[in-house]
Amino acid sequence: MRPLEVRKRPLGSYCSIVVDYTTDEAVLAGLLNDYRLVVHRLPLRTARDYVLTTKSGSQFTTSERENYHYWSKRLANAG
Repeated sequence: MRPLEVRKRPLGSYCSIVVDYTTDEAVLAGLLNDYRLVVHRLPLRTARDYVLTTKSGSQFTTSERENYHYWSKRLANAG
């Protein structure tokens, strides 16, 4: 994945960033309503019934759990 600065460059050529707020700063400034995240922990399925399609068009089956572990590992190794 490209660094954030590289991905922001095309956006900057079309519209300039006028204000840069974090979500918490925007809530404190009254620009956003306060929010609450509710996380529902559900077990991931182990049945291999999750069909994925690659960029080349081939397909394979995996489970929710295997797919979750794959992407968790990719994310952990990205930084």
